[in-house]
Amino acid sequence: MSSDDLSSAQVVRPSHRQRSTRSDGNLVNKHLGDLLLHESDTELFRSKNNDRTKRKKRSSSSTERSTSRRRSTATTKRKSSRSNALQSYIYAEDDLDDMEVESDVQSVKTKRASTPVKKREKEEFKRKYDSEWEDKHWDMCEVCRHSDSRKLVYCQGCAVGVHQDCLGSFKDRRHNITRLDERDYVLQCRHCIGRGGQKGGNRSYITGKVGPLCSPFKLPQRKFAPLEEGAYSTGEELQARNADEERVAAELAELRSRLYDPAAVMFRCAKCLRPAMFEDMTDPEDNYDFEPSQCMDCNLHKGDVVHLILGWRNMTDDRLNTIEVAKKELPADYLKEYLVKWTDKPYTQVEWVTASWLHGIATAKKKNFDAKGLDAIRKESDVILEDYNRIDIVLDVLYEDERTFVDMNFEDEDEAIAAMTKVDQVLAKWQQVQYDDVSWDSPPRLEADPSPAMEERVKAFEFAYRDWVRGFYVVVDRKHAVKKVKLSDAPFSVLEKKTQPKELVGGELMPYQMEGLNWLYYQYYLEHPAILADEMGLGKTIQIISFLSVLFTDWAIAPFLIVAPNSTISNWKREFQKWAPGLRVAAFYGEKSAKTVIENYEIIHKDQTSSPLKVHALITSYNTIESDAALLKKYHWACLIVDEGQRLKNDESILFKLLSGFKVNHRILLTGTPLQNNTKELFNLLQFLDPGE
Repeated sequence: MSSDDLSSAQVVRPSHRQRSTRSDGNLVNKHLGDLLLHESDTELFRSKNNDRTKRKKRSSSSTERSTSRRRSTATTKRKSSRSNALQSYIYAEDDLDDMEVESDVQSVKTKRASTPVKKREKEEFKRKYDSEWEDKHWDMCEVCRHSDSRKLVYCQGCAVGVHQDCLGSFKDRRHNITRLDERDYVLQCRHCIGRGGQKGGNRSYITGKVGPLCSPFKLPQRKFAPLEEGAYSTGEELQARNADEERVAAELAELRSRLYDPAAVMFRCAKCLRPAMFEDMTDPEDNYDFEPSQCMDCNLHKGDVVHLILGWRNMTDDRLNTIEVAKKELPADYLKEYLVKWTDKPYTQVEWVTASWLHGIATAKKKNFDAKGLDAIRKESDVILEDYNRIDIVLDVLYEDERTFVDMNFEDEDEAIAAMTKVDQVLAKWQQVQYDDVSWDSPPRLEADPSPAMEERVKAFEFAYRDWVRGFYVVVDRKHAVKKVKLSDAPFSVLEKKTQPKELVGGELMPYQMEGLNWLYYQYYLEHPAILADEMGLGKTIQIISFLSVLFTDWAIAPFLIVAPNSTISNWKREFQKWAPGLRVAAFYGEKSAKTVIENYEIIHKDQTSSPLKVHALITSYNTIESDAALLKKYHWACLIVDEGQRLKNDESILFKLLSGFKVNHRILLTGTPLQNNTKELFNLLQFLDPGE
């Protein structure tokens, strides 16, 4: 380059700097550019590249440009040293621009930090109340249910009180808090403003009216926006503003006049959370157990827990008479009644309750029931079988003056049965109802209801009571069966039953059934185990019951263990009671809780040291043999009958091994299934019947 060219270049550069808005930065760029244009040394060029690599980490935008530079490295290496120097000059200018951007961002952050943040005003409530108004409220917190030294904030509309720190955060709060003035706040609880989860939670459950202060407060709103600083109004606008301020002040004063009024506070039940005006409520006289913080319904059902919701209907007239508002003003299900069964109470004590009360004490159950969308029922029998009201088994009895069976000190069984009229309470298991629902109830009486249904209930109770009484006089020792080995030395023709035994009263035996009875009797006489393999429907159950009845009646032989499928156990017991009422029988199966009840009340004398049986025959299931073998093995059984005996064809099964270990005098298998041509299975059945052979 000539000296003239250099001088002309020097003239252009000052004019370029004058057009820039960042003069200081361009001056530095010019100096770096001049320096790099005349530098061709390779080591110096590498040094500049290293410096540029270090500057890449200054910001995220610099990182993006560094990525672009790496992509162009291969091309740059092929350029001349003058071109590389010019490219470095451009990058140096960009990095200086990034420094200015970072400075601007930091400046903005500094300005934001210096801007004052407006704090939310602390909510302050009145701390000293009129004693009459305060006495209308709870002495515990509705949220945490604690009554301690912390001061309560009381609701303006009802009896609810809440600790201030239990009100919750502003975002999650369900209660309504109104600011009247600085340091002057008032509370309306979530139930009064419809946020308690119950429709009609601000309506009296007696009259249906909304409480005087049970709607969210609405502060008066100004029609004019505040004047800006330095501005003022004149003429008609000034008059309108003044009138608006007077209106706001008057409405606010009217709202204040309604606050802290004892007459406007509604009672709210501490349990079901239903409200009512105090003047509409009546308290029972001379009832020291009455809880004043709870409504009448909650007091009447103290300790009751809803077990099942059975149905619903529209509210009856006797309850509609107290409603003082139009039906259309009330929530959809406010005028419904629900039929409920209580836990530990029988179906004879089901009850109709109002929808509002049920929602308060069993919210989830009511919600689940409503979700089914069932139609209304007309009467209780639409959802309750009559069998549910009939006693199946009497487990325990209390006589007049709460005396027990032992307290009555009966001389004999007949006297105990004659005392049936003195029974006051019965612990019963009900027909077609599981043992989980055993419950106490008064015995049915025809005097109270001489209907045919009640007559059947009385018959069921009398039968169950006689059976219960007999259990006290049936004592079968654990080793009772050991005492009897052989029936008689007389020929069997002397023992054979020519006619139906008189103790079999369930009907008339068919000739082939009489033959089956004598055949079973003969096998016992010979001390031979037996397989009764009649076809299904020919009365194998009745033949077995007849045979066992003969053993007990003629020879006092007992006890008997019958193992049957779950589905047939109830039928076995029913046929025993029908055909051989002289035998006391019990069914031992089901869940663990059910078997505990049966063991304690039906089959074992727990009050005697040796725990003798109080039954002659015990019917159980395959599963019970596996789960309760330890209990059943304690007793020596005169006869073991296995229904559906083909289940024992596998000698490796648990049932086979457990039953083989029982102490038994005589074994019988029942089957309606033809034996298969399988020698191994047949051998296993014979091996079970007579393991000694």
